[in-house]
Amino acid sequence: MTRAARETRGPCPNAAVRFYFAARQGKRGKMSQGFGSESPRAHVQRTHRRPARYLVVIDSGGFTVARLFLESRELVAEFDAGTEEAAQLTAGLVPAKGADGAEWDRALEGHSADERRAADVYTLPV
Repeated sequence: MTRAARETRGPCPNAAVRFYFAARQGKRGKMSQGFGSESPRAHVQRTHRRPARYLVVIDSGGFTVARLFLESRELVAEFDAGTEEAAQLTAGLVPAKGADGAEWDRALEGHSADERRAADVYTLPV
């Protein structure tokens, strides 16, 4: 091992020795009391996304997909309508037939008028 490698890494894996060499090279850092494990960072509280309000089950090119939307008709998620999650979300809910209203124009702009008329729209409890 070269002297430069020994000075940057330290002669042994001891944290105090590594801190000494880092301080000698001007790289001052805080020593943790984590016994070799890094301490977790402070938690940053962020605002959570609003809950999904609508579930639209719609045919998309031969495949039935379930699309989750916010109250503002913003797409949150899209997944296969045959999954267990889709069945759990729709359990006990009665769908409205058709998503051909003006409020769905922007959200479902990639779907044909026939697909939108045949869609099931579930209003999810919040």
